[in-house]
Amino acid sequence: MPRLSGLALAERIRTTPETADLPIIMLSAKGFELSADELRSCYGIRCLMAKPFSPRELFARVEAVLAGETQLAAMP
Repeated sequence: MPRLSGLALAERIRTTPETADLPIIMLSAKGFELSADELRSCYGIRCLMAKPFSPRELFARVEAVLAGETQLAAMP
């Protein structure tokens, strides 16, 4: 993202009352550089998928997050 990092966007989402409870799934080319614990505790990110990813897997993760599964999933 050219003007705002994904983590900065997640922080904005969490600090805005209208969006604070939205589930966040992060798609990142830097997936292996990010700490799952930090993403969960600092940013409330529910799922991390490293690029490239399968559209089917993304769909499955969205369904899981919307169904209430809260475990952060790191994808290869």
